[in-house]
Amino acid sequence: EYQQQTVNYASKFKSHAIFDEPRLGKTPTMLSILKNMNLQNELIYIFSPSAIIGNWIKLAREWLGIEAQNWDGKKKIKSNVLVMTYERAKFSYEELRDMKPTVVILDEAHVLRNSRGANQRPTYSPKQKELKDRYDGLKALRGRGIEITEEDKQFLKDYEPPMNRNKALLKLSQIATYRYPLTGTPNVNKPEEIFAILQFLFPKYFSSYWNFIYYYFDVNNSNWGGMEIDGFKNKERELELQELLDYISTRNTQ
Repeated sequence: EYQQQTVNYASKFKSHAIFDEPRLGKTPTMLSILKNMNLQNELIYIFSPSAIIGNWIKLAREWLGIEAQNWDGKKKIKSNVLVMTYERAKFSYEELRDMKPTVVILDEAHVLRNSRGANQRPTYSPKQKELKDRYDGLKALRGRGIEITEEDKQFLKDYEPPMNRNKALLKLSQIATYRYPLTGTPNVNKPEEIFAILQFLFPKYFSSYWNFIYYYFDVNNSNWGGMEIDGFKNKERELELQELLDYISTRNTQ
């Protein structure tokens, strides 16, 4: 019954978060939402930990009658439901972007936490590192007023750093019409960490981390020279954020 209530409520929205605790059946609930909204034949991306990709494929067959594909970026695409690791978003971003998904589902969406931390920093292949070193070197030359060639100027203009995982996931969410983050642990001890999931849900409205932080929380200078978040700004802002989460998500507990 609680799963059916979630399906009925979530089907009213194009973006919805499911925050059910582990082992309460988020996967069949999500697949039932797709079926209820007649989205099962659209192009669907499901990003998931590698250990549970097989479970998504099994349940997509059982609940939707669809042979979902575990896509590794190399195989020919044979299904409209592609299940892949989070890292695939980064490594195959351009191809995934160009196919224009209708639905993006992010399982274990708490991977987006710490949106300014390690998961936001790109990793470089040897070739990418070579290009970055060239870019940094040319910028340093220009900064010192040293003339560079037209070719180098064009390189500086065209250079794009490699996509990091979080940014790729968020950019793909901007393309999709329907967005569904799933996690049993949306924000354990730090309520500000919910921003990354809200940004995935509504990228046009939650575009700035610090605007979100300064609106809802007290921010002070830390002893180390950085910024430190020190609880909600006031009770009204805390309730406002809670009401927002109550509206755009469902949560069932054991």
